[in-house]
Amino acid sequence: MSNLHVDEALRQHSHKADRLMVMILWAMFGVALALSQMHDTLGWAFAVGIPAAAIPTLLMLTAGGARITRMAMAVGLIVMCALHIHQGGGRDELHFGLFVALAFLLCYRDWSVIVVAAGLTAVHHLSFNYLQEQGFGVRCLVEPGIGIVLVHAGYVVAETIVLCYLARILHREAVQSAELRVSVAALQAPGGAINLRAQLPAQSDSGRALQEVVSLLGRALASVQRSVHNTSERRLASNFAGQCRAVPAQRAPGGIDPRHCRIDGRIDGYRAPECRTRAPGRCARRLGLRGRHARRTGRE
Repeated sequence: MSNLHVDEALRQHSHKADRLMVMILWAMFGVALALSQMHDTLGWAFAVGIPAAAIPTLLMLTAGGARITRMAMAVGLIVMCALHIHQGGGRDELHFGLFVALAFLLCYRDWSVIVVAAGLTAVHHLSFNYLQEQGFGVRCLVEPGIGIVLVHAGYVVAETIVLCYLARILHREAVQSAELRVSVAALQAPGGAINLRAQLPAQSDSGRALQEVVSLLGRALASVQRSVHNTSERRLASNFAGQCRAVPAQRAPGGIDPRHCRIDGRIDGYRAPECRTRAPGRCARRLGLRGRHARRTGRE
């Protein structure tokens, strides 16, 4: 159950990132409309830009925080960048958008999303460079050539490696943060008490360390509780024995002989003294006990 709570916390973060990506996609669609004035590519802006922004938006509304939504956001960003490059005639300045988009995806803290975007970037450059050389009317570079494609690919690979490393670090920190929130909530019991029997999540090193500390604290408190119980039991038994010895010996008929008193029976979980005498009621009254807790075990 705790792991489910941690996963829910991570999903909520991804959902927030989805909303940010949707705003970026529609902003990029606005840029596409502005770039359409350069080479009369308004039709391309609507034909490519609207689906690239609308599909991820629909997924965000229906499956926010899901893995498929993150992947759709990555694809949408790269498609928008490819549209801008085509509208600008392959200008180098518009290629910078690809590197910016990869950096944006770091907010998901998921290395697989970055790898998908980098892979799609490589496919775009290789395929559109080839189509441009063949005269299909698409633009990827000002002057197509495999050499410049490989240069761009080298920069993309370098950035992807660093971003994936950072994404893994950020993901571990996110898991630790989510586990801490879930653990604190699980330890809080009604009435301001602390529930040391709560099941704590332990996916990260910090989560496992916290679980061990709470378990150690629970064992220590249980040991103290047992020690206090045993000490109280021995002290109560000693007090009863002292009261029994303090009863004055009377040799008259019906008198009480302290030698006939012994520790026996139970009162609220503790052993209570009883009398071996012809007058157990008197013994019980002298000891401050109820008559029903004293029974005759001696001679009548």
